[in-house]
Amino acid sequence: FRSINNHLYFATSSPTTFATSTIAALTIDPNGYLGIGVTTPTNKLDVSGSINISAASSYKQGASTILYAPAVNLGTFVGIDAGGTAAGSAGNGNSAFGNNALNVISSGGVSNTAIGFNVLSANTSGDENTGVGIGALASNQTGNANTAFGVNALGSATGSGNIAVGYQAGNALTSGTNNIVIGYNVDLPAVNSSNMLSIGNLIYGTGLSASPGTALGAGNIGIGTTTPMRTLTIASSTAAQLMLTDASLSSNAWNFRSINNYLY
Repeated sequence: FRSINNHLYFATSSPTTFATSTIAALTIDPNGYLGIGVTTPTNKLDVSGSINISAASSYKQGASTILYAPAVNLGTFVGIDAGGTAAGSAGNGNSAFGNNALNVISSGGVSNTAIGFNVLSANTSGDENTGVGIGALASNQTGNANTAFGVNALGSATGSGNIAVGYQAGNALTSGTNNIVIGYNVDLPAVNSSNMLSIGNLIYGTGLSASPGTALGAGNIGIGTTTPMRTLTIASSTAAQLMLTDASLSSNAWNFRSINNYLY
């Protein structure tokens, strides 16, 4: 033992073990590795058993919080700046996994799920949003019940009730509501479109119902047009709009085309 400047030092070339009865409780080896319940630690801290910290505490890496699960609001925040500085006072039931996810959530935002870097990073009081993928729903602040799966899906959206699936799906949408966008880099006809469907930039729908349950929408479906005028509108300026054929797809085909109000 040696005391220097009010510090007690152990000088040993072999592990130093502290025990309760005959059971090793704490071990310090010559490399400075500390084992709790471990007699041959292989890391700076090696623990056999559970670790308990207070409800208001967190795990940090390089002075940045990387894991925080406050019991008061049933939240879970994993990643640097996930949940931001207000994670402990955020609304109930928020979950964030990824750097900067749900970074500015406030007490007004509840039941949001953000998975990925920068997901829902501007959301303050929006509720029940789900974003998965880097930058998904990154601009949403107060919009509710949006669902985005894919990198930058609904990345600029600030409205409510939108659904986007695919890489950058619906990324240009801003203030529109109640839209469905599916496909790679697929978007809607306008940045403020509402109640619209876009699948692969090929099939478009208007008048989607925002009512709960099975209430039917009063809109139209278009193939090859973003502005369908009837329940089903098929548009082409260069070829037949409709073909009926047998299973071979190469014979006995009936082709229909409308030009200047004439059916050919």
